[in-house]
Amino acid sequence: MFRVNSPNIIDSIYWDLTTEGLNVFNTEGKRFEYEFAADTANYFLQAIIVTDKGCRRTIDHPFRVYSENIIYAPSAFTPNGDGVNETFSIKTLGIRTEGFKVWIFNRWGEELYSSDQLDFEWDGIYRAEEIQSGMYVWKIEYITVNNEERTESGKVYLLD
Repeated sequence: MFRVNSPNIIDSIYWDLTTEGLNVFNTEGKRFEYEFAADTANYFLQAIIVTDKGCRRTIDHPFRVYSENIIYAPSAFTPNGDGVNETFSIKTLGIRTEGFKVWIFNRWGEELYSSDQLDFEWDGIYRAEEIQSGMYVWKIEYITVNNEERTESGKVYLLD
């Protein structure tokens, strides 16, 4: 919901909402509600305020709407000392820091790594030893910004 809190001198407000140059919504009133699509997008909101004396003021406000949550987990990493893709981490958006947990398992289900830090980085070390190349399974539990508990899992390849 968008609204302008102001004295009674405002006669009208014209709202114009656009994304990528396309008009999405326009209306008149001291407030308006708009339900955004689930996709992440950049928006531009313009409010033209007209007072009871006919004075006009324009307020422009660019903003970005994110989808509920985004999780990006790479499919491989190479902890070989070359400075590129040395660690495995999961990038997120729309996830609360509290309640986050990650585990990494080998193909037999043995837990190799765990963390409760959203910005974790696993370097392929287990019990102070480099593990061998292969496929490993990751699992995360997290809470969205809308307070929904979720679990995701996937696989990552450790390459030489």
